[in-house]
Amino acid sequence: MQDIVYDMSGFPSWIKQGRRHGIQAGTDATAAFVRSGHARGKLQSMPVVGRLHR
Repeated sequence: MQDIVYDMSGFPSWIKQGRRHGIQAGTDATAAFVRSGHARGKLQSMPVVGRLHR
């Protein structure tokens, strides 16, 4: 989200299955997150592990 890379491994299904709601771990899930209706605060509570430089 906004070129910030978050560690989502705190969700058990990412660890166990490598996928969550049809999204493969390690891919850009920005659009899916926005469509999900989750508050940005939920995402921002996850650890930041990097930033994209474009």
